[in-house]
Amino acid sequence: MSRTSPYSVEMKRKAVDLCLNQGMSAAEVAADISASQTRVRIWIRQFESNGLRSFEPSNRNKRYTKEFKVAAVEAYLNGEGGLVEICVGRGISRDRVLREWIKKYNGHEAILDYDPKGEVYMTKGRATTFEERLEIVAWCLSHERQYKLAVERFKVSYTQVYAWVAKYLQAGEDGLRDRRGKREPAVARTAEDTQALKLKRLQDENERLRMENEVLKKVKAVERRLYSEHFGKKRNTSR
Repeated sequence: MSRTSPYSVEMKRKAVDLCLNQGMSAAEVAADISASQTRVRIWIRQFESNGLRSFEPSNRNKRYTKEFKVAAVEAYLNGEGGLVEICVGRGISRDRVLREWIKKYNGHEAILDYDPKGEVYMTKGRATTFEERLEIVAWCLSHERQYKLAVERFKVSYTQVYAWVAKYLQAGEDGLRDRRGKREPAVARTAEDTQALKLKRLQDENERLRMENEVLKKVKAVERRLYSEHFGKKRNTSR
């Protein structure tokens, strides 16, 4: 199963033309098409390297070996180039992919070969506890809703992860509870009940956002510490 890009070939060509021929900055173009500046810069570098054929759609995702991923991450950490330079120079599809590898590398997570054959979409679901579902949703939301990576990490089905995130965003933690066989009797709701329910959902949404922010803060703190340790060791060994 190939991944469909939200940006068409024509949009990429237009973005490059606006930057190279119309005098617009990458920031201006990015804001105009709701893309990141990094992504626009990658398109420009790709065009400069391979012309318009860089934007031709592929019928499958790219294959990356473990060695390739580690080499790309270490090249970035060693200061051999920024995200744009590393992605373009090594043929990485998008900066978000490289960012995820860097997170795994700094977090001492396993970096595996990736050959996109669609197996992840065929992964069977399994029984989970409420705590597991909450952990999976929290991880997925803190990693830009990368459902596929969540499937690989927690060994559940793609459909399960997608549904849990949707339920959590709609109803908070209550949406992740297993209520099969526990039908509640229908009761008439008063205006006060309805208002209380809306308030509860708003509180759950605020709690979800707070939880996401806390997770992101912890991830960034770990990354900064590991990044400093990484370069500190390099400076010490080079003396």
